[in-house]
Amino acid sequence: MGFVEQYGPWAFIAGASMGIGRAFSHEAAARGLNVLMLARGAEQLETTAAEVAEQHGVQTRTIVADLADPQIGSVVAAASSDLEVGLFVYNAAIAPHGRFVETPLDHQLTSVAVNCATPVILCNLLAGPMAERERGGIALISSLGGLSGAVNFGTYNAGKAFEWILAETLWAGVDRLR
Repeated sequence: MGFVEQYGPWAFIAGASMGIGRAFSHEAAARGLNVLMLARGAEQLETTAAEVAEQHGVQTRTIVADLADPQIGSVVAAASSDLEVGLFVYNAAIAPHGRFVETPLDHQLTSVAVNCATPVILCNLLAGPMAERERGGIALISSLGGLSGAVNFGTYNAGKAFEWILAETLWAGVDRLR
């Protein structure tokens, strides 16, 4: 089975407009997948989506949304309801900097939302249809920070550990989904 047959026809990249997410968007398109791209910044997202479409001859679609939004699952479901997403890449993080007791609770909870809750919400939305088709892939981009605590990045490191374990759990359970 070729790449498009295994992971297509659409890739969904969360955190898609710049940096590593931009690179994932281009790479998915270079391999022949259409790309659904999500980011907060509309202008940069539209620029990147246009580049991806022009350079690789694929379709792109954008979702301007905040991954900390408790309704993110509904937002993504509505935007992708007519698409067959076969590859999901979660490339997003919130990393409050500072000692735990000095970091405002709302910053910590935003980090937990983006680094823990939203990956669960989006995997729940997308993994079932992939399992039913018996093909597809999910990549949760973690960090070496997820291997240990850190004085100034407590919720970030904890969140990346969460993503790491979630990814391993999904991988281990893939045969049970069929």
